[in-house]
Amino acid sequence: MSLPNAKKFDEYAKVILEHLGKSFPKEGSLDYFELSGIKVPDFGDDIFAGDKQMQFEAADPENSFFRATAFWLAKSGYFSLGSSNSLYNCVLTEKGITALARIGRGESLID
Repeated sequence: MSLPNAKKFDEYAKVILEHLGKSFPKEGSLDYFELSGIKVPDFGDDIFAGDKQMQFEAADPENSFFRATAFWLAKSGYFSLGSSNSLYNCVLTEKGITALARIGRGESLID
């Protein structure tokens, strides 16, 4: 079976697992904009700043795909989520460490 987003998924999975591998066994946070180097605009200190930032982040399709990939990896046991099921304070699991080795050999996580 061919999945249309498999290549993109593998690219993001590699970024995510390698990033968490750098901090293992400590916790690491997964933020698309931080990892990709995209600067999020400063929305100031008004009461709507948080809402504006969330709208900016939600409007980016790459951020959406990155987050979907991260949550799929977590739900599949590659890393544990932080408190409140967030992408902060995540830690690789044994399965994630094994997957990191597979990715290093150029193998896909979804065959």
